[in-house]
Amino acid sequence: MSLTYYMDDMEKRVTEEKDRLQQMFNTIPRDKLSMVEELITQAARLRVLLDDNWI
Repeated sequence: MSLTYYMDDMEKRVTEEKDRLQQMFNTIPRDKLSMVEELITQAARLRVLLDDNWI
C-alpha cells in the first residue's frame, strides 16, 4: 500500500468520523458548537489512529 493511498484513506475515514460526531452534537447551539469543532476534528483523528493501531 502506498503512502499516498494510506493518507487518502485515513483522511476519508477522519471525515466520516467527524461527520458522525457532528451529527451526535447537532443539538448544541451553533455558537457553542463552533467552540468545539476543533475538538471534534481531533477526536476523529485520534479515533482513526487508535483503530489503525489496534489492528
